[in-house]
Amino acid sequence: MTVIEIGANVGLLTTVAAAAVGDRGRIIAYEPAPDTVQALRRACRSCTHVEIRQAAVADRPGARRFFVDLSESTSSTLYPAAAGPNHRAVLAAACSLDSELPTLPDAIDFIKIDAQGAEGYIFEGARRLLKRDKPLIIFELWPDGLRAAGVDPAYVLERLAGLGYHFHPVNAKGAVGNDERIRALLAGTLRSSVLNVLAHPRRWPSRRWFTVSPPAPCVLPREQRALCRPWAAARTPSSE
Repeated sequence: MTVIEIGANVGLLTTVAAAAVGDRGRIIAYEPAPDTVQALRRACRSCTHVEIRQAAVADRPGARRFFVDLSESTSSTLYPAAAGPNHRAVLAAACSLDSELPTLPDAIDFIKIDAQGAEGYIFEGARRLLKRDKPLIIFELWPDGLRAAGVDPAYVLERLAGLGYHFHPVNAKGAVGNDERIRALLAGTLRSSVLNVLAHPRRWPSRRWFTVSPPAPCVLPREQRALCRPWAAARTPSSE
């Protein structure tokens, strides 16, 4: 299994993913902040199947300003309006996943994203990869951060749904729910300002994973498939 982690930070989840996939798997971790990358390298020094790439991921490659939060490294971001009050700007390399395709493995199975508002741009810069591989995705849905980056949160989900994805909120224990909590978050009626979202393809890729048989019609366990339904947008998604 091949995993891409965007916003690896100091490697807390990188090392968990490395243990989960084992030596046969591969982890590609992206993190742009120089000091944070050093901590990430130290955390992963014994994980030979983890590749660390010092770059931010966005919709296109190029040099970008990256705003490092000086009080909480997990709050660093590409977008100043999403940054906290205590930050400094550094120059960072940026890429898109589609621009990285020549150097990525032939098939990506799973993508984890925690990028403090950059998620919409990341998905726009990964559409070829998402169409090709239909990976499972877990990402942080933070509407205020997306808006600070100039992106409509509902539009982000519409674009993903147009590629054949369903959405479920997922908690820290891995339990999934139906999309009502996501809709409440977008409407501003949820107590929380952020949710972790599992996005899975309606149609499984033609290839098979190492140990997973293609499900029909949902990747969720059979007893939870009643939670799964197409994302019905309030407006018509943009055409491809």
